[in-house]
Amino acid sequence: FNIANIAEEKSIAEIFAIKAEAVDPVNSTRIFKTKFAAKPNETGAYNTYKLVDPLDSSKIVDVSKYNDSTTLEEVGALAATGKFYEGIVIIYCSRSASGAGLWDVLYVPGTAKEVEVTLTDAQKVSGIIADLKGAFEGKTVDADLELPTADKNYGATIAWASSAEEVISSTGKYVAPANKTEVKLTATITLNNEVQTVELTLTAKAAGKPGAAGAACQYTCGVFH
Repeated sequence: FNIANIAEEKSIAEIFAIKAEAVDPVNSTRIFKTKFAAKPNETGAYNTYKLVDPLDSSKIVDVSKYNDSTTLEEVGALAATGKFYEGIVIIYCSRSASGAGLWDVLYVPGTAKEVEVTLTDAQKVSGIIADLKGAFEGKTVDADLELPTADKNYGATIAWASSAEEVISSTGKYVAPANKTEVKLTATITLNNEVQTVELTLTAKAAGKPGAAGAACQYTCGVFH
């Protein structure tokens, strides 16, 4: 039995839309073949990884924690490569309640095959911005940050500016403020003739109070130079 023979071809964007639909008890399990980039899920502890649409980085589905540990390790290995894949996912309703957003996503292990995806420079930069948001937006920090100056996939350059150089500088240097301080870091990403800017809001912990810088730095070190 080859599960790929019964899988519908859908983009992650289309699966994203399906997950927002009310659960249909008659059609509660669906199997899709889809192209994706696997990424760490930095925004919550519930699900460890997410699948991102290669052509629209704003469209994301979380890989359910109900995948077994070996499967999640495989997804993590895919995420570490920074490449695009085509693979099989199963979406299903694991709960009896009806309503939107109750679908879980299972990745079918061993089905991923590396694929080439042609992106415009604008799409590439949008993907970089999505990674930066995941790494830094809303983080609370109490140590130096490693602010990337290039990405490892496309060779784009990243220039930084800070709203409070004396607290978190444009090079990531952290100096503990007397009181908790909101800092806005602005990243300008340039790839050939494509230039986009993103503003990221962080909170600098006051002196003597621990924060959570380590997770952000660890993630960015894997995505950028």
